[in-house]
Amino acid sequence: MVGLLDMRIAQTDHNIEYLTNIGGYTNDTNPHGAAVASLIGARHDGQGVMGIAPTASVLAYNPFDDTGTTNPDAVREGLLALVNGGASVINMSLGVPGSTFDQSIADIFNSPDFSLAGRSALMVFAAGNEGVTQTGDVILGGSAFSTRNLLIVGSVDPTGTISSFSNRPGGACFVSTAGTCAEGDRLMDRFLVAPGELLLVSDNNGGTARATGTSFAAPLVTGTVALMQDFWPWLQRNPEATAEIILATARDLGDPGVDAVYGHGLLDVEAAVSPIDFSDLHIYLDELGNYGYSYTNSVSLATAIMTPGVLDLWEANGASIIAFERTAGTFRDFAIPLSTLLHGNSSMHLAGERFQRHVTDRLIAWADTMVTSTTDDASGVLGGSVFFSFTSQEGDVEVLSGQGLGSHHLSAINPTASSTDYHAETGGTNPLLGLASGGSFGRLTVKTPGDLTLSLGMSATAFDQRVADPATGDFLAENPLFGSRDAAATYAEIAWAPSERLSIGVGFTGLVEENAVLGAQGAGILSMENGAATGALTLTGRYELAPTLSLTASATGARTTSLDDQRALAIAKDGLLSSAMQFTITKDQIFGKRDRLRASVMQPMHVEAGDVAYTSVQVTDRLSGTTGKVTDHWALGSSARHLAAEAEYGFGLAGDAVRMSAFTRYDQNVVDSFGRYDALSFGSKLTISY
Repeated sequence: MVGLLDMRIAQTDHNIEYLTNIGGYTNDTNPHGAAVASLIGARHDGQGVMGIAPTASVLAYNPFDDTGTTNPDAVREGLLALVNGGASVINMSLGVPGSTFDQSIADIFNSPDFSLAGRSALMVFAAGNEGVTQTGDVILGGSAFSTRNLLIVGSVDPTGTISSFSNRPGGACFVSTAGTCAEGDRLMDRFLVAPGELLLVSDNNGGTARATGTSFAAPLVTGTVALMQDFWPWLQRNPEATAEIILATARDLGDPGVDAVYGHGLLDVEAAVSPIDFSDLHIYLDELGNYGYSYTNSVSLATAIMTPGVLDLWEANGASIIAFERTAGTFRDFAIPLSTLLHGNSSMHLAGERFQRHVTDRLIAWADTMVTSTTDDASGVLGGSVFFSFTSQEGDVEVLSGQGLGSHHLSAINPTASSTDYHAETGGTNPLLGLASGGSFGRLTVKTPGDLTLSLGMSATAFDQRVADPATGDFLAENPLFGSRDAAATYAEIAWAPSERLSIGVGFTGLVEENAVLGAQGAGILSMENGAATGALTLTGRYELAPTLSLTASATGARTTSLDDQRALAIAKDGLLSSAMQFTITKDQIFGKRDRLRASVMQPMHVEAGDVAYTSVQVTDRLSGTTGKVTDHWALGSSARHLAAEAEYGFGLAGDAVRMSAFTRYDQNVVDSFGRYDALSFGSKLTISY
């Protein structure tokens, strides 16, 4: 609720949608009040003036008589009427000529009948238009009213220079009755500036006009306060915190810091409704302590980052985390879009207007100052593998053991597969094994006297992402970004060969990930520190059309659940359902005995259905500011399916010890921080076997 102590607004002026005249003189010919009110709250209807806070309710009281003058008693009565009417901020575009803040105004604030009631509202006072610098101190003490409930506003021209007519705070101070100037009580400590020249305002008759003066700079501050108190209604009960935010977010002008001309500097509306410092934002996990949340069980926003793996969290509709800013005994909450916290993000994709764009832009600017490079530290052998194979004399038992990217060695059915076929983000052949590939692996295969082949395999990896100094590239070993993602997979397969040309297999994979879910890792509030367990069924078939021509098909369905209760982020109780599939045709000996053409179409791992549950403290009643634990569900599985096609031609040298190949690949519906797009790529590979 905004209080307006000014000239009465005519009934013919309809710029203010929520306006109530509550008392004072009834003359309405002077347009001053309508002009001031329009800057605060004129509706955004595409006509005339647009106010800072168009949904604000304005209570107006006119203390000016027919001569356009007023007196302290009328001002005091107006202030009391506005405070008692529920105004949480009061605009006072009036004053005494010759001073920035006159003692007579201070006497009103000190008066017994107002000093206590006035503590419930923030007073926004126009500095005056005589171009004077205040030299005399003002006694404002010994009563319940506090200078922390006061803002004084001067004017600047369009270049940001103090207006020639604007009064200035100088070195004067609000002193106690004993003449003491306390810290923070100088006039400049309560002073800021706003545009005040040739502003478009209402003319009190349904039209517009141009106006100049500190009277019209002050309502820009008042409107910003109203906007803040609309976003965070509990600030209406804390005028001191509101004033502190306005001053803390002002843009410094003149001499560095608070000075005798500009005070704290230029009003910044955007900054006032954005976090003061993103580094000070915290996410709270329980409801203990003051203000409904715990100061100790919290996580800094600066540590919240996630690498999304195959979860497609880039596009999770409405996914956001709520971060809190503590200030002057109260708080503000901000919805931070999850897309801005995903590792590698350089842009933002939002559906609708759920998030204030100004907050997002400032968040991205802040994040740019926090950028570090990361390095993936996974065990492996130059992107390949080293393994040893032992076969019994009868050929019915084989033992294979190795190190590196060996997931494609675990199935006995698909001998032409490569490690990229098993990669969760590029291949469609049992990607769970790919998530545990890069460390040690092994397989035991037993052929029965009939047509069955039994295989048992395992694969494990230890995967770290660590922060590197952008300047030197050196690892900061004491500051792991996501920590270790240890993953281990077991694989059991039964293969049936009803003929020499046909093989059919059924495999079961069990994957356990520490600090990750399907390759997605988080830090801070987005940590998945308890990991996940995934079970999958894979059907594989291979058919030889000719001795040098074969078809292979694979389809995998999986379900993922959390291993334990997560700190804040967890898989919902029904789990995540995912799938992957690949179809490959292989032709050997096209131009020679050692060349091969291989063409594949695949759907890399895709989450079909499921929710990620995120639990944290949020505001549950925006009117009162009551907080409580809230669980949001981020639905996955609605994004477009990633499909790809790849062709590779290669040939062997030195008895196939060296293979050279070239490939081309087309991906449809790839999704990452840049959005969803199609991609065409080319490349070559060199494989050395020894």
